[in-house]
Amino acid sequence: MLQDLFVCLVCSAEFQEECEAKNHINTHKSTISCNNCEETFKNHFDLGVHSMKHDPDGKMRCPLCSYVSSNSNLYSFKAHMNFVHLKRFPFYCKECTKGFKHFKTFQEHQNTHAGKKPYICIVCSKGFTYQKYLHVHQVRNHQVGTTGKRIENECSTCNRYFYKPESLEEHLQICYKRKKKPKSETPVKAFLCDSCGQTFTEKAKLLEHLRVHKGDLPFVCTWCGKRFPVKSYLKTHERVHTGEKPYSCEFCGKRFAQHAPFRVHRRMHTGERPYVCDFCGKGFTTNQGLKFHKKNCPDNQLSKMMKRNTTAPEDQQQHSVFGLI
Repeated sequence: MLQDLFVCLVCSAEFQEECEAKNHINTHKSTISCNNCEETFKNHFDLGVHSMKHDPDGKMRCPLCSYVSSNSNLYSFKAHMNFVHLKRFPFYCKECTKGFKHFKTFQEHQNTHAGKKPYICIVCSKGFTYQKYLHVHQVRNHQVGTTGKRIENECSTCNRYFYKPESLEEHLQICYKRKKKPKSETPVKAFLCDSCGQTFTEKAKLLEHLRVHKGDLPFVCTWCGKRFPVKSYLKTHERVHTGEKPYSCEFCGKRFAQHAPFRVHRRMHTGERPYVCDFCGKGFTTNQGLKFHKKNCPDNQLSKMMKRNTTAPEDQQQHSVFGLI
């Protein structure tokens, strides 16, 4: 296990000796001020604890990201600062130096380097490195839980199985949304961008979009100085620096910093295929996958050939039947 480091809570600098860390901290002459009362603090952790006084619910707010503690528990907030911003973990892998919050996850990670697959499927004997992967495999492929009990939560639309009834309920809503909605339910996109032709349902969204064409970048990242036209773009970008991953997959536990890849990932578990080929009816999890498929779709090629034959001169159509064209 790697040696513990002393980390400066002001600038995140790391030191092997405690005395070196203390000497470094003394070099920080500037302090951090509270935006509400202008009280000053030596580090972001103390400022976050202080923010509890101004919060109506008594919660602590991280000054470095959008994290808000679920309660006034000091331990959870300290764990957030250590794991997300200071990158300090109780367990480290000797092979790749990756850090882990929990000992069980750390142990399972060691299996990837040792080539071990200790979690065996009770139906087909297939091995897995992580217990959660075994669980997903048995539910998806054999409709049984880890104890061997058969799972009865089946989707009548796509015949997929789910371990928890609430997971099935959520999936059923997705399957229902696959059905084409009436035109009356489709929002009218009345605001048009004259520069690129993109349409928006709200005027405010159009005005935000126009900043892209004008080069207006009012939102600045305090970490690296990069500028953005929309505040939501900045918020997403800041997670590169903070390491925050707010989107967690309830099926396998994988976390994501952005909502788009998180949404695509969940479709692997739920079976959702919102992008459907007009020619053969095959569904895809991403629009990019659908576009790639359409280029090679046999039904699409056949449709092009039929269209080409129907528009050809009459004498050429007769010859094409015999393969002369």
